[in-house]
Amino acid sequence: MEFIRKTVVQSILPATVRATASTKFPSVDFETRPWLGLAKFFLDAEAQGSSDEVDVKLQESDPIAEGGKYETETSLGDTILRSGADTNIKLGARFTQDGDRQVKKIILPLKRTGTIAAGKIVKVSLYTEDTDAPDALLGTSENVLCTAIGTDYENVEFTFLTPVDLADVTDYFVILEGDYTESGSNCISWQTDTVASGGNFIHFTDAWQSGTTTKSFWFANWEYNFTDIVGGAFTTVENEAATEDIVLNIDNMKAYIRAVAETNAGANAGATCLIMIGAQKYPE
Repeated sequence: MEFIRKTVVQSILPATVRATASTKFPSVDFETRPWLGLAKFFLDAEAQGSSDEVDVKLQESDPIAEGGKYETETSLGDTILRSGADTNIKLGARFTQDGDRQVKKIILPLKRTGTIAAGKIVKVSLYTEDTDAPDALLGTSENVLCTAIGTDYENVEFTFLTPVDLADVTDYFVILEGDYTESGSNCISWQTDTVASGGNFIHFTDAWQSGTTTKSFWFANWEYNFTDIVGGAFTTVENEAATEDIVLNIDNMKAYIRAVAETNAGANAGATCLIMIGAQKYPE
């Protein structure tokens, strides 16, 4: 098949990015398949502030794949989200991450009961763990309409616009919440297993509570495995504005790429912008 080449500008890190204290700021991931040949990655960074600096690098990954199933023997019951005033307002499951990965999707077995008003949603978030409860928010998925969830249990996908970085052998919480009116008959349920010990269930009223240790929630992570691209690191930007460009061959890259900006200290004063200029292919 013959293709038409068209030069396109792809925003990777928007000009508003100011990475926070000693943390990574990952960009939205995007697919390399529509692109071909050489591409120029252009970094434009403001002065970062006294003693502050930022490092920007490009990373690549194969397509997302199932990274971990948790409590897979789930078939004995269910737990209702928002079942009443101050009852199960949020539901959560604790898990230990296997491998340094970047979560793109969470899949939960959910079902809808009764009638939920149009436009009402559910979503999931990932949190760090501290003293057996969710602590720092790492990322929140895009919304899923309650009316799009079936009346029998089905695997419902929640997608993170920006993949969430998780560390190997570290505990986290996946949290389900919604905005529909509290009800035990017009509601969303998460499938529940009964286990002799080691339940991962947690729920929120006015605070996080473990509830029963015999309840366990099933879910699956779908993950990237981003690694640094050879030749894809920019020179460290300190307290002086800087521009730099890198030329790389898209044809040699894996299926998905992203950028990561990482700081060494406090909230940086300077913005960091990264764009890619390359050729996309279109069938004639």
